[in-house]
Amino acid sequence: AVKNEAVWALSNCTASANPLQFNILVEKGLIKALGGVLQINDVRMLAVTLEGLDNNSEWTKALINSDGENLYTIVFEQLGCLDDLENLQTHANHNIYTQALKIIDKYFSQEEETDPLMDAIIMQVSKTVICHHPPEKAYLTYDLIKILTKMKFIKSIEK
Repeated sequence: AVKNEAVWALSNCTASANPLQFNILVEKGLIKALGGVLQINDVRMLAVTLEGLDNNSEWTKALINSDGENLYTIVFEQLGCLDDLENLQTHANHNIYTQALKIIDKYFSQEEETDPLMDAIIMQVSKTVICHHPPEKAYLTYDLIKILTKMKFIKSIEK
């Protein structure tokens, strides 16, 4: 019960924090505290935690170091929280899955790189899909391939 209250309190702090306050929260262990909850099975607490981790997307942009790296994501990865977040993409609860995917896409997706194999797949899918559907359906298929790769349902093809 105390842990649940602490999660609620931290999530509420992230919702109302300004950039300076958010930076202090991160320095004081916000990510470790909320990230530790990502392994529990309580759907309500997971939802509150994910909301807390996602509340301040504007402020995390201010946490860029001299190398252009986002300190929020670096700490998140170093603590192993990214693995836990990725595991939530297979969660039975659709809301938990979508919140986890949203955070991964927002903070951890790399800039779109040109991948010749993926381009060839898209081209082929586009040719078959465009005959019967609007072109934007091809992108839906491309997104599905990306999601399946992230969820490790299909292997990513290394260069």
